[in-house]
Amino acid sequence: MFRMSIAIMLLSVLCSCNGGHRITGGDPPQRLFITLTEPVGLGKDAPLLAGGQQARFTAEVTGVNGPFNISWNFGGGADNSTSSLAVAGTSTVDVTMKVISGQQDYTATATVTDAAGVSQSTSVNYQLLGWNNSAPLIEDLTLSSSNLLTVTASDEDGDELSFSLRRAIDDKDLGSPDTVDGYVAVWDLSEELAPSPNDILANGNLSFGGFIATVTDEYGASVESEQVGGNFEAFPLEDDTLYAIATKTSVKVGDRVRIFVATGRPAHPFRYLNSVGVTCESGASYVGGSVDYGEFDDNPRYDEPVDGVWADAGASGFQYDGFGFIHDESNLSGGIRTDFSIIPFVSADFHPVGILFSFEYVFSAPGEYHLGFEAVSVVSRTYYQDSTAAEDHFWSDISNEHPYNTIVVE
Repeated sequence: MFRMSIAIMLLSVLCSCNGGHRITGGDPPQRLFITLTEPVGLGKDAPLLAGGQQARFTAEVTGVNGPFNISWNFGGGADNSTSSLAVAGTSTVDVTMKVISGQQDYTATATVTDAAGVSQSTSVNYQLLGWNNSAPLIEDLTLSSSNLLTVTASDEDGDELSFSLRRAIDDKDLGSPDTVDGYVAVWDLSEELAPSPNDILANGNLSFGGFIATVTDEYGASVESEQVGGNFEAFPLEDDTLYAIATKTSVKVGDRVRIFVATGRPAHPFRYLNSVGVTCESGASYVGGSVDYGEFDDNPRYDEPVDGVWADAGASGFQYDGFGFIHDESNLSGGIRTDFSIIPFVSADFHPVGILFSFEYVFSAPGEYHLGFEAVSVVSRTYYQDSTAAEDHFWSDISNEHPYNTIVVE
């Protein structure tokens, strides 16, 4: 009876301290939730997830005790990651999936932790396809007149690309590009293309390199370019032999090819190159304004500067505008003949050895084209004269049998 009285007294005191109301225990605790949706591939196999491609994982967070930190575990299918939210809402992470050899199943788990230290986790199963990497592509390859080689590439997977270049003749590695901007790489080949007496023509100072570019993605898939530039090895000029040399032996319809006409030491000294008839199959045609006397250069004037064999002879210039005397005609074999004549201002006859002139052909149809010279026609062809102009002199060999007399046009 005594104990019951004490209990009643204590209850009366508590009620009086709370204004006569019963304690309810405060606001109910807030709940924390996280939900994962199906991940979505972002690569070429989207919406499927594939090795080596990016994918997006999305979580919905519900709660009031922000900020929220989210830890992502992809179960081995990608490197683990983290994200955060200031307030409840949607959180996404984009990750690159692991490269795998075949299809595999994985489980991704996201764990959210609020500011109070409360954590919740959820998981989603996903399927990862085997690696389906595409090799990069070379979109453009150009060698400018200032000796800058530019390679423009693309990659369907958006992979990081690396670039390399080699010389075609001997596979010499020419190193990394001088500049790289995204998928565009540039090499300065001025030094590589500098004239050298050890190039194709003895004493000819002709320097064209053949170059092949390789583009490789971060997974090792690569593509190799066509050869750009010349593609020939050095060979000497035989005495009393005339050569027509193509600086490219494989091109496409509409491409220009520079042709060099060079001579070994002729049997007779000469003053006037009265006619050289270069022959080729129908479908080739001379590119107007492309002729250049002596060494090839970027000067738009065919006769400036006076260089090459003409400078060696001490020529101060040339007698007439050669453009008016260059044209294509049908030749004896049913193809075309392009005639060239050069009369320099020189004080004495001379024995030239090297490049006499160069020009460009363009091709209007696919086929195999062969360079040569026409020796006999209604008038003399492919001949020269000394200062007496009393006799026509002919090279003893104009057969033009060498590795660079043929051009394949596709």
